Amino acid sequence: MRERGSYFFMKKEIYMTFLQIEYFIEIVRSGSFTRAAEKLFVTHQALSLQIQAMEKELGMPLFDRSNRKKLALAESGEILYQAWVPLLESHRAAIREAKDHYEEQMKTLYIGVQDSPRIRELSIQVISEYIKRKNLKPEFIVGEPENLLSRLNAGELDMCSVISFALYGKEHLMKADIGGKKAVPVIVVSKEHPLSKKKKLTLWDIRDELIITFDDSFAKGSRIRIDEMLQRAGVSKYKLKVLKNVQEVKMAVCLNQGVAIELDMAMNDILDKVKLFSIDNLKEEDAAKIVMAWKDPKWSDIVSE
Repeated sequence: MRERGSYFFMKKEIYMTFLQIEYFIEIVRSGSFTRAAEKLFVTHQALSLQIQAMEKELGMPLFDRSNRKKLALAESGEILYQAWVPLLESHRAAIREAKDHYEEQMKTLYIGVQDSPRIRELSIQVISEYIKRKNLKPEFIVGEPENLLSRLNAGELDMCSVISFALYGKEHLMKADIGGKKAVPVIVVSKEHPLSKKKKLTLWDIRDELIITFDDSFAKGSRIRIDEMLQRAGVSKYKLKVLKNVQEVKMAVCLNQGVAIELDMAMNDILDKVKLFSIDNLKEEDAAKIVMAWKDPKWSDIVSE
């Protein structure tokens, strides 16, 4: 017997595929076509057709069909079974060894991803083809923007996918828009709040409400952007409460402890508890892009390719 590619050739160019051999061995081990079909996730008919094709190609029976109550191998089938079991195990072991070696040679690309389904999806789309071409193994670290960017600065991450607002004051980082729909600020009100009953809500309508936002340590510039939007709406005086991060902001709004002006993208997980109102007269800079940021120029072609 001699090997050619993924097939085994015998005299008269008789060959068996590894899949057919696997089917045959599983039938013998299971003691039943039905049980083997269940384990292999194929139909009984498909399995039977494969065995018939093998027997036709070989020109000899694999099973003794004289006893219909019990599955038994023909003598020729027994010989092939004894030869093919170690052959299949060797084939599988070779694949495992080759795969392990390939993965050991791969360089790990550490990617920080802001905790958002939209950002995770876009990040995977951007790098999927690149890592295949460059033989890179990705490792994703999901977290909040400031923590991820700190780790990027420390060299623990190769790049980060975050909302563009998180890069406020971080001009030393290279960045590129990775596409997708922009995140826009909205008014966020608990469904328990009387204002949630309104069909339309403006920034002027919330001038007397406690407005909740997060600290600059989470993402810089939030208070500046809120102030600019309120000033444009004619609101010069307002009450502001600053919390640690966006999770605390969402919790406070859900508990009806105030209202928030936050990006719509960040509210997807609490839409059953809050109502979002669009804001009129937004400027282009009020909306946030989803960007990839990095320090080392060698990663610059990830986004451009």
